[in-house]
Parts: sequence; structure tokens; C-alpha cells
Amino acid sequence: MSARLTHPLHRLPLGLLALFLLSSLPARAITPGEAEQAEAQWLKACAVIREARYPNGSKIPARDTSGSGLLGHEDGELTTSLGRLESKQATLQSGWVWIVADLVNQAGVARGDSVGITMTGSFPALDIAVLMVLEAGGVHWVGVSSFGASTWGANTAEASWPWMEQLLLEKGLLSHGSRWLTPGGSSDRFLGLPLEQCLGLAELMRDFDNSFHPSSLQQAVELRRVYFGHPAAYINVGGGHAAIGTNGFGRLAHPGLLNRSDELLAEGLKDSRGVPGLLQHYLEAGTPVIQLMDIGDLATRWNLPVPPTELHSPHVDRVKPGEK
Repeated sequence: MSARLTHPLHRLPLGLLALFLLSSLPARAITPGEAEQAEAQWLKACAVIREARYPNGSKIPARDTSGSGLLGHEDGELTTSLGRLESKQATLQSGWVWIVADLVNQAGVARGDSVGITMTGSFPALDIAVLMVLEAGGVHWVGVSSFGASTWGANTAEASWPWMEQLLLEKGLLSHGSRWLTPGGSSDRFLGLPLEQCLGLAELMRDFDNSFHPSSLQQAVELRRVYFGHPAAYINVGGGHAAIGTNGFGRLAHPGLLNRSDELLAEGLKDSRGVPGLLQHYLEAGTPVIQLMDIGDLATRWNLPVPPTELHSPHVDRVKPGEK
């Protein structure tokens, strides 16, 4: 006669046992179904912004090769730096939702976790992809955004990134908006730009109650650290100084998922000078970092077309967990 099992789990009904075993597994933040949902929401977000910017069938510029409505201008009153048109065009397709979902899962983020995000106007389509993925996956996000944008980004007062975010919030496509809005540009303070441009920014910031003008880059970094707390991961979209710092460290950070095992980064942590940004802070703390810069490299890695001709991307090659 065989011995009876005496482990407490043996006494559980099969349904509860299955639930217990499933709940004991690590929670994957973004499932394929949720990524599909995020992609659909991203497409809706583009439609909302496109209609607001180009109402009643107004012609979208040919440079916006996918017809997204999210491409900016070569110059505008919120332009803080130069950007490559090809990089901005590359983000105007839904495949970025799948890239972000892959990276969030590789970072080990689980449903219910909190994630800190820095966003600028440089890549609004990519900002939206990140937010839609996190919302679909039940991940709480705390965002701090800036008004400034590189060329071809959200670089005009009537179509800034804070305006886009607010519009998506009003249309029910976001559960909440960024906690704070800062100037962006040099030292996150719009430094070195013409007086007329700075006055225009100050006027625009008065239209947003959550605007904050830091007194220094150190304060800009600290503002984000305080509100992010101890996130499960940190996501940076674009090249804002508060994120990458002014010590040259940001140039060492390859795009994608970062950790301290990278030899170049370890060397940079040791030798960097100047004001460190959030990338360095979170890597030193052992927090997973997702760096969404060098768009061409990421697009090549996931085989996205550049420039896209359709808003809905073709099949995106998913990267297996653990790969860069």
C-alpha cells in the first residue's frame, strides 16, 4: 500500500491547486494579447492626434511617410537641438509597441509594478508606445516630461508633447498624465536659446498646472528621482539632459536594456565627470534601464522598415528574453 501524500497542497482542490501554482510563477507584465491591445490603442492615439492637427481631411505632409500625424517640423519654437529626419520617421509605425513590450518583459517588470519614465517631445510616437504598453499590461507608471524637442519632433507650441499627452488623457486613452512638465533643452532649463523662444516657452508652461522650472540640472534630476521612488525599471525616451547627464556617460549607453555588466558602462561609472543623469543613478542602484535612443539601431535589430510606408507595421521579429 503506497504512502499517502501529506503535503498541504495535496489537500487542495485541483482548481485551487492550479491557481496556486500559476500564482507562484513570476508574473509576465505584457502578454501577446496585451501587446495587441496596446498596438490598437497606439493606432487610436495616432488617429486622435492626426484629426486634431489636420482636421477635416487636411493634407498631412509627405515627409510623414506613414500618415501618422505625429511628425513635427524642421524648426519650431520648442526646438532645442538637431535631430535626424530618418530617426523620427522610423518611429511612426506600430511595431514599436512590440519592441517596448519585449524590453519591458526582459527587464523583469511584473503586473502591478511601478516604472519611472522620462519623456521629451523628440519622439512623441515612441512616448505613446511606451505608455500604451504599460497601461495595457497593468504596470503603474510615473512620468516626468519636458516641452523641448529636437528637429522633426513635437516642436511647436500648438502640437507639443504635453499637449498631445493631455489630448490623449481627455479622450480616455490614458489613465493619467505626467506628474511634472519641465522645459527640456540644455540642463533641462532651455539654456542658450534666444530670448524670444524662452519667453514663448514660459507663456506655454503657464497653460499647464503641473509645469515646473528647475533651478539647476541637479534639481531636475532630483525631481525625477523623488517622484519615481524605487521603480521596478526606469525607461528613458530621447536624449534629455536629466536622463543622460552632462558627464558624457549617456554616450556610452547603447540602446535597449542596460545593466551594470556592460564593461563600457562600468568604466563610465568609474571615470565620468560632470552632472550624472538618471541613467547612471539607476544603473548604480541595480535598477533595470530601458534606453530608447539611437532609433536606427533599434529599428535594424527588430527589422522595422525605415522609413515606414504604413502605420501598422509588418511582422516584428520578437527578441527572446535575455537577448539585447
